[in-house]
Amino acid sequence: MCHVQGIQWGDVSSWVSGVATVAAIAVALYQSRRAERLAHQRDLTSVFAWFASAANDEGRGFLKMVNNTKSPIYRWRAIVEDPSDGVKVSVGDIEFGLFPPGEYSHPCNADLAAAGNDNSTRTTLVFRTADNTWRVRDGAGVLKRVSEAKAKRLMDDGAR
Repeated sequence: MCHVQGIQWGDVSSWVSGVATVAAIAVALYQSRRAERLAHQRDLTSVFAWFASAANDEGRGFLKMVNNTKSPIYRWRAIVEDPSDGVKVSVGDIEFGLFPPGEYSHPCNADLAAAGNDNSTRTTLVFRTADNTWRVRDGAGVLKRVSEAKAKRLMDDGAR
């Protein structure tokens, strides 16, 4: 036992046991939070949108959307662009409301030259997650976390 000025500090084995217990709890909490973050990130990879042209109806089509997370998305904007002629159409929560979990199809009266070739259109999806972070899935399908300012700038640019 260790005595310093009348205080009994206990033996070394008790101290080592206590420190090891605290370290084990810290590691378990870290791993649990990390697993939650990775699961949430995997969920977000299943949020996407694309333009599908309507058969025999040039320039018109549908915005197809999928949200396979467990939470609705309240703020979102999809920007459909045809790079061949620069035509851009934008729709979002203002026009269609929230984006709950599931698959949806919204009419999109787009004057898109690529009506017969869905592959030539690019759809960018900007959205805010349930944990209040902003994400962008660009026209190439890459999902990125962005600042609120950048997300709002993209949404505003797309709305014009």
